[in-house]
Amino acid sequence: VLLITLLLILLAIVFSTDVIFKVETLRIENPDGSDPPNTGIYSQEDIALATEITPGQALFAVDGNKLEDKLLVALPYLEEVEVKYSLPTTIVIQVTPAVESLYIPLEEGYAILSETLRVLRITDTLPDGLIELQATLGGEPQVGYSLDATKVEGEDQEANAETEAQNQT
Repeated sequence: VLLITLLLILLAIVFSTDVIFKVETLRIENPDGSDPPNTGIYSQEDIALATEITPGQALFAVDGNKLEDKLLVALPYLEEVEVKYSLPTTIVIQVTPAVESLYIPLEEGYAILSETLRVLRITDTLPDGLIELQATLGGEPQVGYSLDATKVEGEDQEANAETEAQNQT
């Protein structure tokens, strides 16, 4: 009797998470919950399509961390993404748009960066009003990913101190 009861409880848990908790609503909002959400250059539909979540999909089959990473790469002009679950049928995606703030010169053009050093785009022309970041790259910048930069190295310590001061400004 105990074994049958445990089996029934296990089946009820599996059944409820896969059958009862299905995605019916995908809500896009700002972290402060303001309405309408500021999604930057993307529409709410763009963000919803990039999630690839379909209505009727099991709610707990959606891995929030993987979805956050996926959205940050697919939609580089989003600075922050947080996925939350609102039971029983809603997934809430909180977004903060990225703003072009910095640039770093490359051999083939310029990498345009956000304040947190996420590469927003690579372009041939330099937009006005951005601050140059002077750094040595640890690899090729990739759109949607954080910049891998290190301090400028060299024998001239005064120049390095000046570069660091400019970067902090």
